[in-house]
Amino acid sequence: MSTPVAHSKALQNISVKALEYLLKFLGIVLMFIFMFILLLRAEFVQDWSRNWLVDFLKKSYNQDLEINSFYLDPFNGFKGAFLIRDHHKDTLFYARDVHIGLLKSLRSVFSRKLFVDDIECDSVVLKLKVYEGESNSNLNLFISKFRNSDSKTKQTNMKIS
Repeated sequence: MSTPVAHSKALQNISVKALEYLLKFLGIVLMFIFMFILLLRAEFVQDWSRNWLVDFLKKSYNQDLEINSFYLDPFNGFKGAFLIRDHHKDTLFYARDVHIGLLKSLRSVFSRKLFVDDIECDSVVLKLKVYEGESNSNLNLFISKFRNSDSKTKQTNMKIS
């Protein structure tokens, strides 16, 4: 039979080993998170992300656009310069500095749907135009490409400042 002291020491050894394994596991997880963040900041990943985003929007929404500068920051979101052309290949929207929050952007990537929650822009050019023979403006036609007929329309608040 084991004595209570021997039993207590055995439990202590198991607890110490379990704590050591837990700390090693947490260290490995933190190392992978750090490496993932460094990888996201690499230039080839930024270029791949920009090209993927442009291709996704062009194919999914049949939209002519360019992203002139691009930076995906895992903590602060997407930053870049956008040029969007309307259906007549004229400039519809241009912004030199655009910032989109990351949380909704990541959700968009994984769900394959575009969720826009917070957008900040500087140096914006917006050319609203109704072309001869058309009843809707170029902006209305642009927005209609993003509507999902399967989803329920939800009232949203928009603040422009």
